[in-house]
Amino acid sequence: MSIDETYSRTYIAFCGADLMVTINGEIVGELQELNWEEDFFASDEYTINGEALFVTFEYELDLYKLAKEKREFNICIAYAAEYGKKMYYRIYDCLLTKRAGKHAVDDIVINEKYYFKAKRIEKITGEKADFILSK
Repeated sequence: MSIDETYSRTYIAFCGADLMVTINGEIVGELQELNWEEDFFASDEYTINGEALFVTFEYELDLYKLAKEKREFNICIAYAAEYGKKMYYRIYDCLLTKRAGKHAVDDIVINEKYYFKAKRIEKITGEKADFILSK
């Protein structure tokens, strides 16, 4: 195998992609950051704990109503790279647990952070992601 063949594979990192969030099929906002962790030894069926940092625009996010009603919902975060590759995460059976905000005089972007717990997370890539995100 030549050196050229060794380094010829391309990897896609999805850096700088827009993180558009849909809840139950409806776009609700754009994420600036998503953090989650899975607790393998959780005492209940909610094994995922996470934080979703939303960019605040002139409209109100409709998540507050979901939190007050204690309704479970699914979150889908879609990624698209400049080379046409697609990927997404789907987080199942989410419940919002709290909301936080931070505002400072030198902030460029205003954010709202929502904390959640969920039952399952799935990462979809390749042909399956291309099919789902092309709909």
